[in-house]
Amino acid sequence: MNVSIQAIYQSKNGTTVPIETDPMRVKEAIDVCEDMIETNRYKQMTLMDDHDTTMTLKELKWYAETSQLEIKNVRIYFDGSFDHKTHVAGIGFVIYYEQSGVSYRRRESAQLTELTSNNEAEYAALDLAIRRLVEWELQHDVVQVYGDSKVVINQLMDEWPVYDETLLRWADRIESRVNKRKLSLHLKAINRKDNKEADRLAQKGLEGQTIESTLQLNEGR
Repeated sequence: MNVSIQAIYQSKNGTTVPIETDPMRVKEAIDVCEDMIETNRYKQMTLMDDHDTTMTLKELKWYAETSQLEIKNVRIYFDGSFDHKTHVAGIGFVIYYEQSGVSYRRRESAQLTELTSNNEAEYAALDLAIRRLVEWELQHDVVQVYGDSKVVINQLMDEWPVYDETLLRWADRIESRVNKRKLSLHLKAINRKDNKEADRLAQKGLEGQTIESTLQLNEGR
């Protein structure tokens, strides 16, 4: 997270000037704020993060102390599959993330019977991945999202219109979850060969195999 500072600076002779800094790292913002307080040359101070959320210096310090425990650098790979003969869908996703300096991988697959198309299965896979982030209380963060469904990626990026009412409900549901947690999704369409892990999980779900696993990838430093 980066933070900008807005303040009313007061010179020695009493002249006041509004100032606004460029976004800076949390530690740097804390140092600048404490220096301003020590010199007592400010009348107002407002701190603002990347999402235009304001906070106090006390709240920023609390964030700095606890941020090492928060989930960071989240990447989602998702995929869905639908059998038109049986009307059964399989969904799967992989979430890579870091917590306390350690890298993890979360994998899930599931079988769904109430869906009607492959595009809907793709949406359902991403929606379930976003729900996991909500459960983890992830907020105010950028999430990298990769999938081989151009329909889902381009519709969520507002590049393609959503004419299908069922898909529109899925898109609205995902958008609502993302906005509630103030997340930013950076969506990118990738080739199927680059999405093999999520594809395998979707196939496992189609076969009725439920997978839920978390693997630690390194020991940190």
